[in-house]
Amino acid sequence: MFFLCGRLPEINNVRLAKRRSNQVIAVFVTGVLLASNVDAQHRIPLTLAESEDLALAAEPGQQAMEAKAAALEARAVLAGELPDPMLLVGVNNFPIESGGFSTEGMTHAAIGLRQAFPAGKTRSISARQIELLADEMNENAEARSRNVLTAVRTAWFELYYWDRAHKLVAESRPFFDDLATVTRSLYSVGRKSQQDVLRAELELSRLQDRLIDIERHRSRAQAALGLWVGSDAARPVAARLPNWDQLPQLESLQGMLPGHPMLRAADAQIEARTAGVELANERSKPGWA
Repeated sequence: MFFLCGRLPEINNVRLAKRRSNQVIAVFVTGVLLASNVDAQHRIPLTLAESEDLALAAEPGQQAMEAKAAALEARAVLAGELPDPMLLVGVNNFPIESGGFSTEGMTHAAIGLRQAFPAGKTRSISARQIELLADEMNENAEARSRNVLTAVRTAWFELYYWDRAHKLVAESRPFFDDLATVTRSLYSVGRKSQQDVLRAELELSRLQDRLIDIERHRSRAQAALGLWVGSDAARPVAARLPNWDQLPQLESLQGMLPGHPMLRAADAQIEARTAGVELANERSKPGWA
């Protein structure tokens, strides 16, 4: 007797279908969870402090300036050191035509070490000049961060204003709708004139135009904020304003002006150029090695 062993095609198809069904369900559930997570994140109100953090974290200009400042600081350390010594290896009095170390008694190998010493105080002046350039770059980076904060705050408050304006005007929309409806009803029974109906409809039309205008300004403010915080600008703006009740006095603000990064950067630039003049004068002195 002969026996044929094997799996039935129907059973294999059923198992394959179940496996594919489980994979589809897993992918669907994962997609739903991710989508719900993204939606939940977009529903979280965007505060001013978070907007500032997002803008500074993604600001390439400040990061580039800080990297340049770090490179200049490393160059300043190198500029203050002596040049690398040179190892000299050679042969003296070697006869070229009938070469050989035993041909001439004066032929000998030479090995030496050479160290150059720059003229005057060029090393210290050059190091100080580069350090001043690094200070200037650091101050420019700080000024850049303040400019970014100013732009982000302006955009956030602009969006906050138009968002609240849209909310207030939209809340008054039902009252104007009711007013127009009541006026038309009273006109139908002869208690209001056609002019009253037109006036009520005109007020409703003006309100609609106002909503459209507010929405346009709100979209512009949201786009301006999106330049700094990206897609987080689509999140609702936090309803609570920062606690800025206590503002500094004018005298204290005026006293802080000399410490502004832009002024400190200008001072560092002036000192660096002065050091450049000193360096040029110092290089006129002889160096030795």
